[in-house]
Amino acid sequence: MLTAQNLVYFVGAALTATLGISALWIAATNRRFRWWATVAAVVLVVGTVAILVADGRGIVAVAVAIFGMAAAWSLGTLALRWQVRRVLDGAGTRYRAPTMASSSYTPGRVVER
Repeated sequence: MLTAQNLVYFVGAALTATLGISALWIAATNRRFRWWATVAAVVLVVGTVAILVADGRGIVAVAVAIFGMAAAWSLGTLALRWQVRRVLDGAGTRYRAPTMASSSYTPGRVVER
């Protein structure tokens, strides 16, 4: 049964889990903020677990939350790698080719690969 007290815990756990996944993505894709994002992700994951435990949820709920966050991070990272590999392999992608410098602005022409 979802009561007002449980709703506060649910919103808190959902918010910290979502921010934790975002921090994991930043840690995976941004070298400049990798360490800060990793620390933030760990703090947010621990916060999610703490909120679930404070709400009285069992070990199963905690395990499902951690597994869900890990799965979202892993699948998102894998999808990003596939996308980058596809672009680098030139599988039907479009890119802007550089043009010769001139006295007036000339935008790059679109080239099919």
